[in-house]
Amino acid sequence: MALETGDARRADIVCLQNAPRERGGIGIGHSSYERGIKNRVWTAIRRVSGMVVDERTDLSRGANDDVIHIDLKRIGETVTWIVNVYNQRDTQSAARPA
Repeated sequence: MALETGDARRADIVCLQNAPRERGGIGIGHSSYERGIKNRVWTAIRRVSGMVVDERTDLSRGANDDVIHIDLKRIGETVTWIVNVYNQRDTQSAARPA
């Protein structure tokens, strides 16, 4: 429903936390969006947005799949960072930095 709403409003980016999981081989998605998926976060980018998407796993390492970091860029524009955070728990120390 969130992706359908994003499509209806022509949103280029949709960020979700605690997104539904795929069950029984039934894919959850939308034809208008390409998804970046971690354990509890999704970042969906509209396919016709003209954005080049680069998932930066080097910058979200150690976040226990609770953080997804994506660089977005359109031709001639600067890079925009999208950081979708569910929980900033550090997997080594269990600290939750602000």
